[in-house]
Amino acid sequence: MTKVIPLKYPRISQEYGRKSASYNKGYHTGIDLVAGGTDKGVYNTVAGTVVRARFFPGAKGADAQGWGNYVIIRQEDGHDVLYAHLAQIAVVQGQKVSPGDKVGLQGSTGNATGPHLHFEVWAGSWENRNDINSADYLGIKNAVGPVEYLKEDMVEEVKVVEKGVFYGAIRYNGKTYVELRAYASQDGKKVDWDEATKTATVTGGKLEEIKVILQKLQK
Repeated sequence: MTKVIPLKYPRISQEYGRKSASYNKGYHTGIDLVAGGTDKGVYNTVAGTVVRARFFPGAKGADAQGWGNYVIIRQEDGHDVLYAHLAQIAVVQGQKVSPGDKVGLQGSTGNATGPHLHFEVWAGSWENRNDINSADYLGIKNAVGPVEYLKEDMVEEVKVVEKGVFYGAIRYNGKTYVELRAYASQDGKKVDWDEATKTATVTGGKLEEIKVILQKLQK
């Protein structure tokens, strides 16, 4: 499914997963995007329904300590998506929206140091706060700088570590770590992913079983 990038000519000013004690979860749960042209509009990425649309006049907006003015859209693909720090909003709660529909304008309301869009994606309801890599969701590289689309069949070398020992693995089109979790869960293991270092820490099970998982991934 092709997804609309929510800003025109954007760059990423802060990637998903950056660690900081200032974040509630200890890491950045979305990506920050900045429009590169004169069009500062924010556009919907996938068809869905607006479940929250919050606006309040003034520099801080509706959520002064956090998202400022914001919109949450429940996408037809099962994800909830947040568009935050908006200067204006262009939708109302309950409204159905299509890809490319205008959601609002990029701004700096709420807890923001400058104009940008905080774009965050959750698996399921936003109330559960089960964030996923929003760059992966859009099919773009999760790195600061001009937005780069992931190429088809893009393969990255990543690292898997158990008990301090590193093993090679692959990450296919930015999705391999999800498959690793699936393989690990079959044997009652747990995988914690660190986006910043591209490291999956495996706990539970035996070392020999981990090697079998890696062999499956690399076939």
